Amino acid sequence: KVSKRVVKMILEKISTTCDRFNKNRSNLMILFSELCEAEAVDSNPVRDIKKKKLTKYLRDVLSDGERAIVNQYLKENYPSFHRFLHILFHSGARITELLRVKQDDLDLPNQRYNVIIKKGRNYKEVWKTIKDVALPYWESIISECSKGDFLFSKGLTPGQTEIKPYQITKRWYRLVKKKIGIEADFYSLKHLHTTEIVDILSEKEAAKHNEHTSTAMVVGIYDVNRDNRR
Repeated sequence: KVSKRVVKMILEKISTTCDRFNKNRSNLMILFSELCEAEAVDSNPVRDIKKKKLTKYLRDVLSDGERAIVNQYLKENYPSFHRFLHILFHSGARITELLRVKQDDLDLPNQRYNVIIKKGRNYKEVWKTIKDVALPYWESIISECSKGDFLFSKGLTPGQTEIKPYQITKRWYRLVKKKIGIEADFYSLKHLHTTEIVDILSEKEAAKHNEHTSTAMVVGIYDVNRDNRR
């Protein structure tokens, strides 16, 4: 009995910004798609509700000076978070993917690790490269592992419990943004690393490293130096 009109009224009521409207719409779209699949409803009332137009703002990323400050501060005060940051930065993986990696997924002699990429409609298992520059951090954490451990459990050290991705961004907010006054969010590190790969190699190689099927995400979102480079 839920109509498009009712859904739109709800979205307008609960959404404080255009961006939040679109995210709420996306979540409801997924929910009603599942209900359609289960034949609980005949149609998806969210499908014909248009997204709201958004203003695309410049991405706030860390400067070279801020990167040095964050690196030194975490190294001295929060070594497990410092190690995680370096592993993630050079991995090309998303937080959710890295938090699922277990001791059994590593192949250090060949400098690679196994991960399930959960993007789009189909999931795929891939081997991802461990860079030379990041290898000491991987060797450090594997030396603390027992068989079957997640690499990053409670306290970002090996353990049997899988932690939630929000704990990483929450930790960044508490330890970096609040304590040393850094404005950029944790995920800006992925933008920085992708930009560096484009600078050194190409958009195509950056997309491949991030497991994107095309360069569209690199061009449109992650390459923060694209305009300056042009």
